[in-house]
Amino acid sequence: MVGNHQRNQQRHFWRPAGDGRRHAFRGSRWDGRTTEAVTVCGDDVTLSADTDETAWVVAPSCLDCNGLLLREKRGGGGHG
Repeated sequence: MVGNHQRNQQRHFWRPAGDGRRHAFRGSRWDGRTTEAVTVCGDDVTLSADTDETAWVVAPSCLDCNGLLLREKRGGGGHG
């Protein structure tokens, strides 16, 4: 059985960030406040409370975040 701590480490969410890309972040969801955050790929970015729907459509997904999450899912590890 997986404990709550381990389960939370495995969860992530995606969100457009201040650098114009959609990144993955550790945790179950964003808390809704404008804040500095560290992405799965290790970038320091700003998450803004006023992100509009257009950003979700036009911001490309971060390939580094995606690659790291895929490796973790396959058991290959990763950093972060």
